[in-house]
Amino acid sequence: MTTIKLIAHQGHVACVNDFPALDQYDTIIIGHPIWWGIPPRLIANAIDQLPLDGKTLATFATSGGSGYQRSQNYIQRVVDQTHHQVTIIPGTVLSNQRQAKQWLTKANLI
Repeated sequence: MTTIKLIAHQGHVACVNDFPALDQYDTIIIGHPIWWGIPPRLIANAIDQLPLDGKTLATFATSGGSGYQRSQNYIQRVVDQTHHQVTIIPGTVLSNQRQAKQWLTKANLI
């Protein structure tokens, strides 16, 4: 399936559910590229499958020609659709180590 078809049909892509156990973690951080302003559909499928209830979710983009707001809205919509009871930390686009440290510090993750 092409990216255009996935966007047009709001489709999810299959991913193998071989995620590690998350019981010992309070915060889950997911990094992703931005495709057409949003994370790849694989990220939505992963969020669907992860046991996020009671967790904090932080997402960031590893690349992107624009800001993160559209991706943030997408992540929120996916979480709302899965009915996860999760706290979402606002994400951002990170291009270097300095930006990553600033974001992690601002989000109280370090």
